[in-house]
Amino acid sequence: MTLKAPDLNKVSRSTLTIVSALGVAALVVLALASKHYIPTHHWFFSSHYALGFQDLHSRERDIWRLHRGYNLYSIRDHHQYFTYPPAALLLFWPLSWFTFRIDVVWWMILCLFALAGSIAVTWRATRNSPVWLIAAGSLWGAFAAVVIFPVISTGLALGQIGLLLMFVLALDFLAIKGRGQGVLTGVAAAIKIYPIVFIVRWLIRREWRAAFTAIGSGAATTALSWALWPKSMGQFISRQLLSGHELSHFWHNQHWRAVSSSPYTWFFRPPFNGGSWASPVGWVASLSAVALGIWAANRLWRDSRRASAFVMM
Repeated sequence: MTLKAPDLNKVSRSTLTIVSALGVAALVVLALASKHYIPTHHWFFSSHYALGFQDLHSRERDIWRLHRGYNLYSIRDHHQYFTYPPAALLLFWPLSWFTFRIDVVWWMILCLFALAGSIAVTWRATRNSPVWLIAAGSLWGAFAAVVIFPVISTGLALGQIGLLLMFVLALDFLAIKGRGQGVLTGVAAAIKIYPIVFIVRWLIRREWRAAFTAIGSGAATTALSWALWPKSMGQFISRQLLSGHELSHFWHNQHWRAVSSSPYTWFFRPPFNGGSWASPVGWVASLSAVALGIWAANRLWRDSRRASAFVMM
């Protein structure tokens, strides 16, 4: 006698609606519970800082400093000082509208549903499943991912933006077609530089419309932030980019050398421990990793493995 796996595609819509509603409730409860669990508990949302949501707290502090006329790019009195481009202020600005406890809740809800959205977009790109099945599976998949994978729960505990960027990039890479493709990637690259690899891939594949749409939306987002915060943009260009600090802070900051997964930092940790050769070798290693990722993503894309191509990027 053989047991057959149930056909989830045949589950009734009413059942999936109930499961989806419970999934929404589970993520909201998780977000509400987070402000109590951090940092007094060490299962959900474990942070390696004494203060939970350290990165989010730092961004809130940065916004208030900006309100008072401080130069964000000269304040380096803590590990999470502001290294984002000024366009990121568009994302973080609402942190000054509420108390920090409320900020934690809405930020957590946003990140958790972004994670669920990323799962849904990837699922939709690989399987022609009913919408309600995708919704139910994605919501509970996000819940399970927080419980199972420390890299996700730690990122949430710190208040990082990775899940938000992943969602908009998944939408642009896997779901959006036609003239709109590239807009979200450009905005993401203006906020956090590394999504530019998606633009490089489009250029390599000669997908000119998506590439130039992304470049245009990134330029527009940067121009908007420049118009809103001209002093900050000038400081970012002079103090972060032209000075080389954006690229060299690994050399002098043990925190980043210890926790970064970038190939660049491998050579600043034992058994290498840095040296005059470490930076150029680190650059070669990083660029090689990016090139390998783009090459593998293109191969997977040609084999119609779209989700795997996105993960590889």
